[in-house]
Formats: sequence, structure tokens, C-alpha cells
Amino acid sequence: MSIIARQTVRSARTALRQQQAPLLRRNLHVDNTAETSLPFPSGPTRKVPVAIGLTTFLVFGFSLPFIAAKFQIAKASW
Repeated sequence: MSIIARQTVRSARTALRQQQAPLLRRNLHVDNTAETSLPFPSGPTRKVPVAIGLTTFLVFGFSLPFIAAKFQIAKASW
């Protein structure tokens, strides 16, 4: 039997097995709205708390390397 014929038979068997096996997929649909796209409560009634939290997170994250550098420079001068 030639290589092409063997490959064709093997492909046909695989296709038959795949048709018989159930699809293992989750049917989950979530609408992409402002209330579901973030992992915390948000929306028009929560603008101020979200803005305060975001600002705090960004300021702390941006200033942390500068604080660490200042600490290292101060530590080296002891």
C-alpha cells in the first residue's frame, strides 16, 4: 500500500472518530458591557471610587522605582 493511500485511510479514521466524539466546549456568552468587562463593580454610579482606586494604583506603581532608587542611594552613603 502506498504512503498516500495509508495517509488517506488514517485521515478518514481520524475524521470518523472526531464526528462520533462529543464536542467538549462550554457554551458561555457574556455581553461585553461596562458592567461585565471589569473584575470589580463599576458603572455610572461608581465613577468616583473607581477613579480614586485607579489613581492610587497608578501613582504608587509609578513612584515605587523612584522610592527604591532613593533608598538604595541613601543605603550606599551610610
